[in-house]
Amino acid sequence: MANTYKGKPIPDEYCDPVFNVIMTSPVKLNCGHVFHKTQITRWTIKTPKNNTCPLCRATIETITDQTQLGKEAVKWLVSNGFSDVAFSSTDGVPFD
Repeated sequence: MANTYKGKPIPDEYCDPVFNVIMTSPVKLNCGHVFHKTQITRWTIKTPKNNTCPLCRATIETITDQTQLGKEAVKWLVSNGFSDVAFSSTDGVPFD
């Protein structure tokens, strides 16, 4: 089942696979998994002795911004009439 925001299906590539938000500021871990920047930062602070990917448990060594993907997610929000949240949420936009 696809994730939705206010009833509209969200493209999978914009969906954080763990934290259930639209990734307006995505980052990629060295293992290849992509998460919303604020959410993965909170994860690493919450588990400092176990600094691992929440999906595969690989040790987090690098975090790379995925600026283009974030721009595309914001563009999707704006084009669907959700510009109010596209630019105001630093935590990502929660799914329905």
